[in-house]
Amino acid sequence: MKESVGRVFLGLILAAVAVAGAYWYKDKLKRNEKSRQALETVNQEIEEKERLASLGDVNIDLSGLTLGRLNDAMQQPIHRLDSRGNSTRVGWACGGELCALVAAFATPAGKDLPLSAIPIQITVSKEGFGKPFQGSIGGIHLGDSPDKILAVCRKHGYGATKGNRRLTADRDWEVSWTDDCQADLLIFWNMSFFKG
Repeated sequence: MKESVGRVFLGLILAAVAVAGAYWYKDKLKRNEKSRQALETVNQEIEEKERLASLGDVNIDLSGLTLGRLNDAMQQPIHRLDSRGNSTRVGWACGGELCALVAAFATPAGKDLPLSAIPIQITVSKEGFGKPFQGSIGGIHLGDSPDKILAVCRKHGYGATKGNRRLTADRDWEVSWTDDCQADLLIFWNMSFFKG
């Protein structure tokens, strides 16, 4: 009797270990897959940013800017990013949702985006892996100091202060940035759209 109870007890222990081992193995496979996907995303971003950096100092002029002109300047296919509501976001030099340059358009998510579409916002950042965007938008580069940004805007006849770290950059556009010493993030706003 004691022997059969011992066998049953041993069988239950072995079954519990087998179930726990199966869950551990499935979890390990999921973690390995997620790690592989993350590595692919990082590698994609680095590759695209390196290709973008090889273009040198790309200058994107804000006046008359369209999706077609952005495509010509970036010389890369766009990546459709997660978009909701009444706007569509696209990016260049991306790794997943992290892109060197992102443009938003007033086109409902999921609709076709014509090359004539005019961006309502452009964002350039140093985030991510690989080289950051090397070009300029309206003559303004990532890493420029606030004084340099002001000088570039004034050189074009603009530069009126619109708030903390925000200036007019063009007839239709305003620029804002992060950091007091240098711009790690530039956001360009198409004010002609927002003013209606």
